[in-house]
Amino acid sequence: MASSFYIHFTLTLFLTLCVMQLVNGQSHKRCYSCRSRGKLGDCRDEFVLNETSILNTGVSLAPCPSGWCFKIIEGKKGGEDHDLATERSCMSGAPPDQRERCGEASIGAKKVFTCFCKGNLCNAAIGISSPNSLMLILSVILFTMAQL
Repeated sequence: MASSFYIHFTLTLFLTLCVMQLVNGQSHKRCYSCRSRGKLGDCRDEFVLNETSILNTGVSLAPCPSGWCFKIIEGKKGGEDHDLATERSCMSGAPPDQRERCGEASIGAKKVFTCFCKGNLCNAAIGISSPNSLMLILSVILFTMAQL
């Protein structure tokens, strides 16, 4: 009897989390928006700011209708400080293949490192993080527990 209650409670909690994720996913999407030069700028990598710590910095939260954010790093991390520039903002549209990714690209004659991601404030991370992966992991855990 206790295991039945536990499974029912867990499934209810999971469904609540799924609904909350869907509501959050459909609500306003934002991207960090900033540009800075040098290793000490507010926009740099490692990006250490969050939604509440950006006050009194050069970083803002920009509405993003497309839901796609980007990060571009120009210059070499080991190079001169003034050569390094980092920009974060909203993409006007999704990449043609709809894939989140990071890699080197060319903008004119410059080589840059760029990342595209989909999700609220996703352009803070170095890599790609997706709330959908959390839902997948929770689904697998709950399915496994239900089989016990």
